[in-house]
Amino acid sequence: MLGLNRMRYFVGLAAIVGVLAASWALVHFFPAPPSEITIATATGGSTYELLGNRYKAILARSHVDVAVRLTNGAVENLRLLQDKNSGVAAGIVAGGVSDAALSPDLRSLGRVNFQPFWVFYRSADIWPDLTSLKGKRIAVGPVGSDNQIVAKKLFAVSGFNQETKVLSLAGQAAAFQALAEGQVDAVFIAGAPDAPNIQMLLRDPNIRLMNFPRADALSRIYPFLIHLVLPAGAIDFANNIPSADINLIGTTDAVLVRNDLHPQIV
Repeated sequence: MLGLNRMRYFVGLAAIVGVLAASWALVHFFPAPPSEITIATATGGSTYELLGNRYKAILARSHVDVAVRLTNGAVENLRLLQDKNSGVAAGIVAGGVSDAALSPDLRSLGRVNFQPFWVFYRSADIWPDLTSLKGKRIAVGPVGSDNQIVAKKLFAVSGFNQETKVLSLAGQAAAFQALAEGQVDAVFIAGAPDAPNIQMLLRDPNIRLMNFPRADALSRIYPFLIHLVLPAGAIDFANNIPSADINLIGTTDAVLVRNDLHPQIV
């Protein structure tokens, strides 16, 4: 009888040890997903912020809180993702900014949208091409934004000289204000057609949208660029905005995450 009790004791003890070992293994090798993460986007009112808020709503269904962090754009997002102490677990980055060789500690979850680049200007005359901006005052995004990077490449291939003043302004709101007050002649910005800032300018009767008739040539020179078309009436069918097809250039946006992000969050 004593032997049987002793056997039950050891069996019970072994079971307890087994449960503890299994629990330790689960915690050590399969940690629970975090209840909150931070995603790096861009300035307020941008497409990146719009995408970040969409992910916030989607992950909230799984009881994960997403903090949408406003930044200067793709380059800053990449830097934050590469910094282990930044607290940023995910970020939106445009095509052409980095790749697997340059960012081995990051992984792409895929391309999520097309991002057009827009040139809005205020003029009584139609400026037929990007080269029309020579000698003008042009507002671009802040340092580190993808639209500033692309703008500089396009201005270089267009043969802009020192008479062309390129101003880096902190955020789209500042660029729009500068355009409205006549401090600049044009703005070069990035964003989806449904972004609030883009919608505002597309519907402003005093602002013109530049056409890119040689968009295919630009995409050949810079392979990360693509030729997009904004169809007539796509913004406002009843009022036919825009009144004709507009050729645009753009790129694709990807969601990048750190390699150590929990797989359930991924």
